Amino acid sequence: MRGLSFLALWFAHAGASIAAFLWYFTVSSSRFDGHRFSSAALRLSSLACDVLWFPLAKPLTSVVQWPGSLGWLPVGLNSALWVIALALALRWRLSNRRPHKSAP
Repeated sequence: MRGLSFLALWFAHAGASIAAFLWYFTVSSSRFDGHRFSSAALRLSSLACDVLWFPLAKPLTSVVQWPGSLGWLPVGLNSALWVIALALALRWRLSNRRPHKSAP
């Protein structure tokens, strides 16, 4: 069951990361085609992309030119890092939970 929940969270984060990138790409490139998008939409899409691509995908894609489909590898690694961090945080939180004192 843990493997399925890991995959579900991984797909959710990776999908959200890719959707944020596509949204940012659409909004930013549409300005050059003469379409009008608000600057708020551009800022919001940029923020969503920055947050979801933090901490691994953004530096890896800016430093290394990944050929073809390998360009999505940093996104997958970043999503795996987020899911592992979430699992460790939940495990730590559950292990540090104090039992409630029962009333006499």
